[in-house]
Amino acid sequence: MDTKEDEEQTQKTNESMLQELIKLQQWQTLLDMLLQIKPEAAQMNVGLILEAMDCIIIEIFDIYSRICNGVARILVKIHAAGKVEANMALKVLRKATAQGDRLSLYFELCKNLGVRNASKFSKVEKIPQEDIQELEQIINGVLEDKAIVVRQKGSIEEGKGTEGSPKTVISKKWERFDEQLRGNKEGTGAPDGGKMIVAQNPSTATCNSRPHAHQPLPDLITGLFPPAQILENVQ
Repeated sequence: MDTKEDEEQTQKTNESMLQELIKLQQWQTLLDMLLQIKPEAAQMNVGLILEAMDCIIIEIFDIYSRICNGVARILVKIHAAGKVEANMALKVLRKATAQGDRLSLYFELCKNLGVRNASKFSKVEKIPQEDIQELEQIINGVLEDKAIVVRQKGSIEEGKGTEGSPKTVISKKWERFDEQLRGNKEGTGAPDGGKMIVAQNPSTATCNSRPHAHQPLPDLITGLFPPAQILENVQ
């Protein structure tokens, strides 16, 4: 009976994780589309365009924060994932890393144009390369149905996960990363002042109006990307 209950619980956990991974992939697709909005024509640094880009920067950071929080939630329980979920998690992680690099370039472009909100996000929070490698090892270990234990002396051998195992260490790192993101969104910011900070809830935030331009903003996101096509099942 216990075995059957354990199997049912594992199935429910995997189904929940699968749904969250699908949602993460949808957010990543939406972020890719938002990053395509670039005022590249000549003399685009006018008031209306800059206000519109301020709003887009807020939307981009909101989506990227959701992705980072979702990745954190997935990785703290990746050791319980099935093969399908582990494969998807690895793809999401690699995609998140690539998008972090693109975000840095995007914010730099917007900053050069004079987009005010881009200057606030001077540094994108990224996953350290060494952590990515460790996470890949953990996920690959999940796929092979193995657990890796790192002893204090640094020797590695197969066995059950313990407090010193890589998956435990990474889980704690991502729990701290998740807490830091929540702190940033509440306006606490990062200690070095160089990480992305949101001073208010992006869903209720209003763009910084410039004195010389008070025209109504066009709905660029809805106009370029219909909600029925992009936002279905994202929320």
